[in-house]
Amino acid sequence: RSDNVCVILTWTYMERLWCVYEWACMLKDTAPERCFLQIESFMNEQTLPLYLDCIRYFSIKRAECFLESDREILTNKIDSTYVSHEAFETLVKATAVALIARSMAFRGGRSRSLHNTFFMPWADLALELGFGELAAALRTCSASEWRQ
Repeated sequence: RSDNVCVILTWTYMERLWCVYEWACMLKDTAPERCFLQIESFMNEQTLPLYLDCIRYFSIKRAECFLESDREILTNKIDSTYVSHEAFETLVKATAVALIARSMAFRGGRSRSLHNTFFMPWADLALELGFGELAAALRTCSASEWRQ
């Protein structure tokens, strides 16, 4: 058993139902402050919209399975563990926004331009998805102070 979890997160991660299910299971068993994303190497101005869209449009129905028989297994697991598919999707989206924003806060702390380019879109997405409290919390982030 590990104290921390590191996820190598690309913009295609949320397209795969097994990955997303494991994401949700990880967060069920691991405190968010112990979850770290390896995203810095992949995030740039061209991939940022891909990351935003992968969260914005995530749904169980849209997620892919290599074997279609896996979809039934995973849907049954989601049904037995979570209140609803909508609740599962909300958990995935909210935690993804929060954890990606935390990762981007470190980059954003380097300059106002980087903050606006790579961090603020996550606060905007939180608001767009109906996570008003998360958006408000993200907007209070002072990433430059974190880096000191």
